[in-house]
Amino acid sequence: MPPHERGIDKETKLRPAASSTRVFTVPPGQAFLPAVASAVLRGDLPRPGGPRPDPLDLPRFTILLPTRRAARALQEAFRAASGQRTILLPKIRPLAAVDEDLTLLASLGAPHEAAWDGESIPPAISEVERRLVLTELVLRWAKAMRTAGDPLGPYGAAGAFTPAQAASLAKELSRLLDLIESENVSLDGLAGLVPAEHSAHWQKTLEFLKIVLDWWPAHLAERGLISPMERRNRLIHAEAQRLAADPPEGPVIVAGITRSIPATIELIQVVLGLENGAVVLPGLDQSLEETGWAHVREHPEHPQYGLAELLSRLGVARSSVELLPGSEPDRRASIRGALISEALRPASTTHLWSQFIDKADVAAIREALDGVALIEAPTSQDEAEVIALILRHTLEEPGRTAALISPDRLLARRVANRLESWGISVDDSAGRPFRKTVPGAFLDLVIHAASRNFEPAAVMAVLKHPLTRLGRPASDIRRAARALELIAFRTDYFGRGLDAASASGHAAEGQRLEGYPRPRPPFAASLPTAYGSVRPLRTTATRQVRAGSRRCCGGLGSAARRQ
Repeated sequence: MPPHERGIDKETKLRPAASSTRVFTVPPGQAFLPAVASAVLRGDLPRPGGPRPDPLDLPRFTILLPTRRAARALQEAFRAASGQRTILLPKIRPLAAVDEDLTLLASLGAPHEAAWDGESIPPAISEVERRLVLTELVLRWAKAMRTAGDPLGPYGAAGAFTPAQAASLAKELSRLLDLIESENVSLDGLAGLVPAEHSAHWQKTLEFLKIVLDWWPAHLAERGLISPMERRNRLIHAEAQRLAADPPEGPVIVAGITRSIPATIELIQVVLGLENGAVVLPGLDQSLEETGWAHVREHPEHPQYGLAELLSRLGVARSSVELLPGSEPDRRASIRGALISEALRPASTTHLWSQFIDKADVAAIREALDGVALIEAPTSQDEAEVIALILRHTLEEPGRTAALISPDRLLARRVANRLESWGISVDDSAGRPFRKTVPGAFLDLVIHAASRNFEPAAVMAVLKHPLTRLGRPASDIRRAARALELIAFRTDYFGRGLDAASASGHAAEGQRLEGYPRPRPPFAASLPTAYGSVRPLRTTATRQVRAGSRRCCGGLGSAARRQ
């Protein structure tokens, strides 16, 4: 049994989490990390009303957060809460060695991390390799489906005809793998999930899922690697075992957890069993009555579902969770929070809205909503423009901060781009897709040009990009691009590839324009520079594609190849 699937040994377990005074929450509308930092500095964590910690005692505190990003933000919160004085910070650590949101770029330049705390934990496969290998496996599955002789086979593989479609399916498979491994779910009974009379199409689905069930584990075993979520689970389990076997002298605080994955639950249970352990939850709804709260766990779409599951698995009643001292909301914030809680009430209890309306204080609600505005924009671009103006206006007032919360990534990027045009740099918590950065857009243009056999529009897009240098001054590249466009691409051009562009330019060198008694020497002289600048693109792109293909296919492993 893998280590992360085992529970804490009975002899190393501490007392259960029976004390409700060490499970806290920062209410909605309050800044979470500044509230945690202030409570630690006041002595209200891990127990309210405790003595203020001596500056030399702060390094004895251990604060566990869900992500590295949160850990960096908490460091800044401690500096702000201390009045920007130089202080010794607590040990602030993410719960695992990887962030919850794994990205392709996170693993490009980072070496595999060594085993933690002396436990021999294999390194995790990089996200780049995982995506490439899964893409290749999807392509092989699609090819097998099309050549199997089944008349429905080509239709079953319709979503994986091209590498781009296979890469999209590989991305979804990666998410499925992460979800399965995060929840420690077994797929042993998957084959019998569908009744026999409906199993024809289900069998094809099972054939596709063999990528996850058989081929992928075989590849990891051959490479001596484990998946990122498997490694995270083992690291969290190792930390829980360490805390249980050798409790630290200083306080241990788990803050910001909103998910109820088994590995995290195990760690929180151990922390709550420590003498100086505490847990701080973000934004727990304490205004919804018990009838509505009991139905939250029936609605996974509810924003409080994760916290409800977490408390349920911990065996902690919501009524025993206390407000973190110093984060108590004022009357206006409390009324506004209660109104939002009612608006988001579980659908199965919306019949209780009438009771809320009968008892509501209309004047108090109107006062609580003072400053809340609804803006209906005619287009998405206008919406982004309005939001950017509001954010800019807020930042022009000293001491004020602003945030945009939206699941719409396109809207967020539009707002960020508009703010950047005014010289305002924003911190986007979701990051920016690589292809939306300047280097990423350039790489995308190069790949597109190579895939289109350097057709005129693609070649000109590359040459006109500000990052195009190819060992020459930028001014030479710009002049060469204009010459190539006028000589070759703005005439009757029927060629393909770079060789045809060169031939067209040489043919144009001896031609005479109407009304001009001589050839066009500036264009002809610039063409070799332009052509010589473009040719390395084909060589470089071909070399990179071949190297990526060898890396992908060579890493599949003999077990996957036999399939």
